Amino acid sequence: MSIYNRALTITLTALFTAIAALPVTAKPTSPLWFEHTDITMPRNIQALVLENGIRLVLVATPNKQQALELRLRVGAGVAQEPSYLPVSRVLANQIIGDSKWSATTDYQQTVYSLSTINDSQHSLEGALDFIETSFSQQSFVQQAWKQSANLTDYPTVVSQNQLDSLELGKSTSPVTETSASQVQLEDLEHYFSRYYVPTNMTLVIVGGFKARTLQNKVQKAFSQWHNPTPLTKTQQPALTMGNNGISGTQGKHSVSLSALAHVSDDVDSKLMRKDLLLATIANQILEHRIESALANVHSSATVSVKNEILFNQKLLSQVLVSKIPDGEQQATKQIVEQEIKTALTVGFTHSEYEAAVSEIRLNKQAELVAFRQAGPAAMADRMVDAIDNGSVYTTPSFELELIDFHVAHLSEIDISKEFEKIWAHKLKSI
Repeated sequence: MSIYNRALTITLTALFTAIAALPVTAKPTSPLWFEHTDITMPRNIQALVLENGIRLVLVATPNKQQALELRLRVGAGVAQEPSYLPVSRVLANQIIGDSKWSATTDYQQTVYSLSTINDSQHSLEGALDFIETSFSQQSFVQQAWKQSANLTDYPTVVSQNQLDSLELGKSTSPVTETSASQVQLEDLEHYFSRYYVPTNMTLVIVGGFKARTLQNKVQKAFSQWHNPTPLTKTQQPALTMGNNGISGTQGKHSVSLSALAHVSDDVDSKLMRKDLLLATIANQILEHRIESALANVHSSATVSVKNEILFNQKLLSQVLVSKIPDGEQQATKQIVEQEIKTALTVGFTHSEYEAAVSEIRLNKQAELVAFRQAGPAAMADRMVDAIDNGSVYTTPSFELELIDFHVAHLSEIDISKEFEKIWAHKLKSI
């Protein structure tokens, strides 16, 4: 996702209330991270559980010369940090040390990444040895904070995903020398022993390999790594929003409106993705209407929309007008609200619907081209995102086919109804 300059744009999103769950004894790890649905993963993906409980996901690519990408996902992040201590960040920083591994701390996951060379036996074996040595047991030390260049702190991830207003029910801020110094050895050891267990880890490997051969190598490398400690699970956050599901703000150079709506299914399915497509079409039309209205008043402001399924629970829709010239903030806000009100009142036209669908197809086709050129690293990151969201891993080509499937049974009337479902609560306040 794109990174917006905070000085120019203020992105307001849903307010999250994260409710920590009580510890429970986890069931045995499932090879799949999502419930069975009418969407299937590509045939080049194999998911299994190793003897010690680690989930192994292998994504085979045809190019044998490409780098081998490894992602080790630990199902715990800043949401599991105690009080206001940046334990997950300090812990990850110590684990990667001066190695070639990088780490990214997120809401409910910490991801360790490495790019190796497929034809280098030593590199692969070295990577697996690092995992077994660093994650089966760890001796932490009390030391002055020095952030590794390979550590991406959680607030950076939030900004990249345009979730700057994310709330976890506690303060979360970048790691500083002061906050890191407050983390004690027992804090690191407790967090590590509680969450860094095989049943809470997924190893993703993407590249050109023989699946059976690689599976045996990984199994052998981890053969002595056994940890009977049961996984401590956390609940997904309860997603809430003020003002009956609508949130809006006006910044110095931006205006942002966000809406949180229910989806038609509670698992990742074609029906859920239809909801996302309907919202994407509706908000794309709204984007162009706002652009046209701004052009009529000779405004140089820019408009963007975003639609996203959060934790397979609710649909987040955002409209962001940024780079608003000084003195035009209030007028711009009124234009945005008037266009929402008009769309709720009169709906959309057939020509607007067809133009939006055509644009969405073109965007997805461009995404497909970029995906094919990006290589194993993009596939590995895409897989980790799917696991974190509890959704089925799919490719842009499948998503393009799904768009065509749904569009064949849609019209502008369906889009108008979806827009009303998303934004109707706002009508009373504008």
